[in-house]
Amino acid sequence: MRLWILLIGGCTFLLVVCAWLLLLAMNRSERRARRALYRSLGMSDVTIDELMGRNGDVSQELEAFRERRVTSDETQP
Repeated sequence: MRLWILLIGGCTFLLVVCAWLLLLAMNRSERRARRALYRSLGMSDVTIDELMGRNGDVSQELEAFRERRVTSDETQP
């Protein structure tokens, strides 16, 4: 009986650890893909770090970046 309890508990523990590691890997992969996208768009490292720090929706972040860029271009002589 104890053997079955230990076996079920061990399997449950392993499943929880595997799920946690999978979620961690997915999160890191998403961040790498996001950073690569921003780099491919020609953004500077400072801008990329700012956008990555917010961790918002990519399309909304890009739209806000474009608006700031247009505004800054209009204010420069």
